[in-house]
Amino acid sequence: MAAQRWITSLITPARTLNGQPAQIVVGLLNTDSGPQIAIEVGDPRETVIIPEMAATELVISVSQMVVEKHQRQEDTVLRTTEPLECEGGR
Repeated sequence: MAAQRWITSLITPARTLNGQPAQIVVGLLNTDSGPQIAIEVGDPRETVIIPEMAATELVISVSQMVVEKHQRQEDTVLRTTEPLECEGGR
């Protein structure tokens, strides 16, 4: 494959599991086969092409994971918070 060029891309800061800074690049890559959805992760970065349907499923899954993360954080807060004692109850 000839050298590819990003048509559009989003570079997102990230961290590895051991805390090292990293970047995720996702976007539209110009290839010999036309524009392709692609992601780069890691050091050294390796570009991978993602089929359109898989990219759609990935976006939906990430959105659901963000919601689940917030729900789990709320559940943890609710379980670890001491109940308030009311004086002079009704």
